[in-house]
Amino acid sequence: MYNVLFRPNFCYKDSALLVALVVIVFVLLFGKLPDSNLFWRELQNSGHTLLFIPIAVFILLLLQDASKVFWQNPFKLYMAACLISLLIGIIIELIQLIMSRDASLIDVVRDLTGIIVGLGLRASVDPELLTYRMKAGKKMATRIVMLSFFVFAVSMSPLALISASYLQREIAFPVIVDLTANWMQPFLRLNNAVIDLPESSEEIRIDKEGQLTRVEFKRGIYPGVSIIETFPDWSAYRVLTIIVYSKLMQPFELILRIHDDQHNDDYSDRFNSELAINEGVNYFHILLEDIEKAPLNREMNMTQIKGVTLFSALPADGLQFYVGAMRLE
Repeated sequence: MYNVLFRPNFCYKDSALLVALVVIVFVLLFGKLPDSNLFWRELQNSGHTLLFIPIAVFILLLLQDASKVFWQNPFKLYMAACLISLLIGIIIELIQLIMSRDASLIDVVRDLTGIIVGLGLRASVDPELLTYRMKAGKKMATRIVMLSFFVFAVSMSPLALISASYLQREIAFPVIVDLTANWMQPFLRLNNAVIDLPESSEEIRIDKEGQLTRVEFKRGIYPGVSIIETFPDWSAYRVLTIIVYSKLMQPFELILRIHDDQHNDDYSDRFNSELAINEGVNYFHILLEDIEKAPLNREMNMTQIKGVTLFSALPADGLQFYVGAMRLE
């Protein structure tokens, strides 16, 4: 595929290039991946970079076939291809804005990244460009390839990171929440809350329970910690175990909320449980059967659990406590 796209004498007819170009533009305009999770959303974003690689190359090949005006200076031809490709990206965003679809300046930047990568790879094997300065040709090609791959790696890093987080989430299962883990960060949302590791001077030790995370709820409306995408399939397990440690002499309550992918945002359509927290270590063992039967008019889909939230209802002065990993047993 690489040799077909980047060989000097491109054998496809200009009409085939135009058809391919139009198809890709239509995919960008009307194509939409499912946005049911973070991976698909990030892949949708990365699609701008990936699809503008061939767009830029095809436009350059069309220009090379159609014009000899800049033949003495191929750099100008590359600049023209870059500007035309970028203009297509801007027009796509404007059309999407008219169509009431998501339009973003960030997407134009992603388009430009794909343009740079595509033209950079083409330039690295373009004899017209490499022979423009014979002595520096090989060195220039190496630099162009390195720059193109660097730009591509940077642009794809968000997709790579979210993919790694999903993989680590699967490896960690049946642990479903571990606030100390780096892989949990993409799935973590805080509302009037702060989390960090306990200081060594606090000397909190719970044998065999692993690292605790310090959680501080600020004053405000329903401060909480949410996992927006937990590992979905809980059907093979019976119990959810939660450990909460408190230094406070005064008891307080936390609310645990769990919902599946069919949740309609009603209070009665999810699992809600009040956890009474006393001074010291608090162990909670919640039967998954109770979670399954929690929605009022249906059973929760235990193969498609979506979110877990631990929050407080309007704490007067804020709260500080410590949470261990939540796991299924």
